[in-house]
Amino acid sequence: AVGTPTGTLDTPAPSTGTVRLTGTAYHPEWDLPMSVRITVTPQGGPLRETRTVVANANRAVPAAGIGPFHGIDTSFTLPAGTFDLCATIVLWGGGTGPSLGCRSVTVTPPTTTTVAP
Repeated sequence: AVGTPTGTLDTPAPSTGTVRLTGTAYHPEWDLPMSVRITVTPQGGPLRETRTVVANANRAVPAAGIGPFHGIDTSFTLPAGTFDLCATIVLWGGGTGPSLGCRSVTVTPPTTTTVAP
């Protein structure tokens, strides 16, 4: 096979209690969606979550040379803290492909409003 699966991992978008992770994953030879394994690990702590997603979300501006439906778009509900989100392409035969890297994100605790009696 010519070419290696590749992609990108965007900077995570934190919101109160959630994190949205986006990016791309594709194989330069085939226009089929790739699966991506994402791990979420608190900094200084054990692995919290592993999720496999299909990179088939529509990207408004696709990466050069690929179609629009190779986007990663998933959200995680997380407690307050700093987390590392890492992504690895899953090969069609089930093996592990190239890493898309890791991104760190800090989730803020929800604000509370106190109502006077």
